[in-house]
Amino acid sequence: MNPFKIGSKIKLYDPEVQATALNVNLMFTELEDDEGIFNVPNNTFFLKTVKGINAEKTQPN
Repeated sequence: MNPFKIGSKIKLYDPEVQATALNVNLMFTELEDDEGIFNVPNNTFFLKTVKGINAEKTQPN
């Protein structure tokens, strides 16, 4: 299960960054914020707190 999809807005903490996921490959995730495009190592998402800003919410049945 992925914590986010391409096009999702996510928020990383420490340092605090809010960005849009552009691409995910084996080693890096490409993100874009107001300052430009940058790469984040994928292990960051296991080591740091990540919040999906526009993540879809599911209703229990």
